[in-house]
Amino acid sequence: MSHTLKPRLRPILLFFLLLALFPAMGSVARLVRGEALAPLDWLGIAAFPVLIWSWWRHFSRFGGGAACHGGCLPAVRDESGSTGK
Repeated sequence: MSHTLKPRLRPILLFFLLLALFPAMGSVARLVRGEALAPLDWLGIAAFPVLIWSWWRHFSRFGGGAACHGGCLPAVRDESGSTGK
């Protein structure tokens, strides 16, 4: 079964993912700096790995979102017009 996102929903889902990811990144930064954390910060820290994995899997150019089956680079044509593979 394929777990790809529908093209129409991708921008909406990316918006909500980033809406949660950026505050979670701030919580992780506060944890690294050693600042006092609020309970909501701990929720962001707990959700951070899942959010990063979701972004990488569905929206990153390097994860499953790239879908480069035959390679990501375009075919290069030489002077004779044939593709050099």
